[in-house]
Formats: sequence, structure tokens, C-alpha cells
Amino acid sequence: MKGYVISSRGLAVFAPAGTPKTIVDKLNAELKKAVADPDVAAKLSAQTLDPMHATPEDFAKLLKSDYDRLEKVVKLSGARIE
Repeated sequence: MKGYVISSRGLAVFAPAGTPKTIVDKLNAELKKAVADPDVAAKLSAQTLDPMHATPEDFAKLLKSDYDRLEKVVKLSGARIE
């Protein structure tokens, strides 16, 4: 569709709704360390993934933005679930 670009952003880690913030924060801190590790970054890059880290809040904003944008694409395409 003209004016829309759909691309993969790479990998993401999700936790069940209601996961305590202390657990989310700990998981986020450990993932940040992992992505910063040169060996991990090299392995991700070798798989054409761009190693990066975002806070849970920033990631939630990104998901909301993607959802809003792609909702328009689906509506314009006329796609239906059968």
C-alpha cells in the first residue's frame, strides 16, 4: 500500500499481563546486559537482527504506535478474518 512500510523490528520479550513490576524490571535489566554483550550482539547481527534495548514503557509506546498504524492498513486493505 502506498505510504506504508511494514518491516520486522526483530525480537521482543513479553511477560504475562499482571507480572509484578519488580519482575519486569529484573527481566529488563538482564536483557539489557545480554544485548550489550558483544558475543550476543554479534550472534543477533549474524541473524540480521539489530541488537537494541528499550524500556518496558518505550516498548509499550512502540507497540501502540505499530498497532494504530497497522490497524489503518488492515482497514484500507479490506482484509477480513473468516
